[in-house]
Order: sequence, then C-alpha cells, then structure tokens
Amino acid sequence: MGFGAILSATLAVTALGFEDGTSAGFHSTGNARVRVVAGGHGSDHALELCDRDADWNSIELDLTGFAPAGSPCAFAAHVRQDTSDLASFDLSLKDDPDDGEARYPTVARCKARRGEWTLLKGTFPIGTGGTLPFVCRTDSTDAFRIDDVTVDCAAAYREDEPETSIPRLKDAFAVRE
Repeated sequence: MGFGAILSATLAVTALGFEDGTSAGFHSTGNARVRVVAGGHGSDHALELCDRDADWNSIELDLTGFAPAGSPCAFAAHVRQDTSDLASFDLSLKDDPDDGEARYPTVARCKARRGEWTLLKGTFPIGTGGTLPFVCRTDSTDAFRIDDVTVDCAAAYREDEPETSIPRLKDAFAVRE
C-alpha cells in the first residue's frame, strides 16, 4: 500500500520506511530521481535522491487534501549523506495559496555528518491550495537518503459537524416492559 493511501485513510503515519521497495508516494523534483537503496536507518532500505543537477533538487510528498487548510502537520525524517564532513539539509514547503503565488518557506534545518543519520523535523500549516513538504540538501548536488519518515496530520483532523443523533446509553440499554 502506498503512502498516499495510508495517509488519507488514517491522517497519521508513524515511521514510514521503504522496506516494500517502493518510494511510498515520494517524488523527485527537477531532473533528479528517487530510488530505494540498501542501508536504512535501523532497517534494510532507504530512499535516495540521486542524479541531482541543482541544489534545489529534492524529495517531495503531496499532502494536498489530507487535512483542513490551516491545520498543523508535523513532518520528520532521518537524513543521511556520505560525501561531505558536514552537510546542510532543509525541510521546506511548496505552498500554493489561492492567490496563485507559490511560496517556499523553510520550516526546519539540520546539519548531517558524513555517514550518520540525522533527524530533520518541523511543523507547518496545511495550505489552502496545496501543500508539498520537501527535503533538500542545500550545499551540493550530491546524493542523499531519507528514511523513517513521520507525517502526522491527525491532530489537525476535525469533524465538520459532531454526531448528535446517538441515543444516550441509559436509554439504549433501558429495560423495556
């Protein structure tokens, strides 16, 4: 089952990995590509972004429609790079508001040492016209990996109208003569 199906069904996902060999709904931007590779964060597999030709090439996930606009959504992923002593990563957001002007705010940053998994996490509001969180290595075009992704929009979920036609328990179980 892909990430989108899991997320839309539950509005919360904890520690999503790539053990099934799929990219779980994540996509690459630009000319880069994603692939599942061996060597995850405490697991067998991770998702790698490779063939990057620009530092803005990233791994993204479309969260449009998974929670009401304006609701908070928490995102966390472990990131790893194997080429520099220290590399910079951003968790940013492509937000397409109703005015048609795409915005790309950065909501979290981290530095990852070569060969070590580092946690990158942040919270952002679900946009009115679409929300795409993306992870990007900002200091080079070298490949990087992500794993154990957590997206939690459950706190944002709310019913439009509460159910009011449920009978009281004492009435439902009352002994009737």
